[in-house]
Amino acid sequence: MSDEDDSSPDWALAPTNNVPVLGIKRLKQIETMFVSRRLQGPRTQGLSVETLIDMLLVLYDECCNSSLRREKAIADFILYGMDVFIIKKKRVQTNLTRIASLAAQLVKKIA
Repeated sequence: MSDEDDSSPDWALAPTNNVPVLGIKRLKQIETMFVSRRLQGPRTQGLSVETLIDMLLVLYDECCNSSLRREKAIADFILYGMDVFIIKKKRVQTNLTRIASLAAQLVKKIA
């Protein structure tokens, strides 16, 4: 990705009239923009798509639980509730306690 693309993310994410492809196309553009920065060098930190999804979910939860939900912009954002519910449902769910116990068992076997 060139420096011109990085310096103008608004242009890269400009909406198009092709509505069915818009979501997929924008997701790919965002993914390319953030992942490519991580590949540029060890000092460059990029954000993964999973990180962006986590950020969206935290923002949504905070907006739902906040006194700010009376504001129009927040209320409009909360209307995406079904989409957020679908994202939460499709995320990989892991039981960290189970993973920790399996890791401990593995360490005991190796030692």
